[in-house]
Amino acid sequence: MKALFLRLLAVVACLLAASSSALCADPFPPVWSVTLLSSPFHVGDDNIKAFSVPQPNARQYHTTFTLSDSVSHTLADRFVIVIDIADLTSPADPHSARAMGHGKYLTKLYLNGAEITVLNRLVHKHEGAQNVDHLVIPIESKALKDGQNTIEIVPGSAARNIDDFELRRVVVQKGGL
Repeated sequence: MKALFLRLLAVVACLLAASSSALCADPFPPVWSVTLLSSPFHVGDDNIKAFSVPQPNARQYHTTFTLSDSVSHTLADRFVIVIDIADLTSPADPHSARAMGHGKYLTKLYLNGAEITVLNRLVHKHEGAQNVDHLVIPIESKALKDGQNTIEIVPGSAARNIDDFELRRVVVQKGGL
């Protein structure tokens, strides 16, 4: 709660003194981060002309990153996975909400083989290639391991039809707010 109050105070100070860029710098920047994806990546099985990458790159997203021994990951450390994602099946759309209620099109995030969350439950925008949701997903530091870690985003499906979506950015970070 204290961290949230401090963050709010920093935002208000930034708005009041808009000319001072030093004051507006993030008062709680991440202490470590790794960008895993910074350009559009189409997951799915259909050609979607509205996407930045119309042809699918893959049927799921899989990547690895290295957590060096110098990056502490004790129970007190806060880590998040940041994902910018477009056109994910959304509960904001009634038809999609019904399908999701029947277990269809549920896209899951895995870290080192363990399910972290169902991404569809975190999106709030209607489906569409231009509607990008910015997801900040807390992860328990004990889910990380020294050395190589694996992240997978596995799309849900209905029968043989895989949900298509476009990842725009994937980052793992420690610290910050």
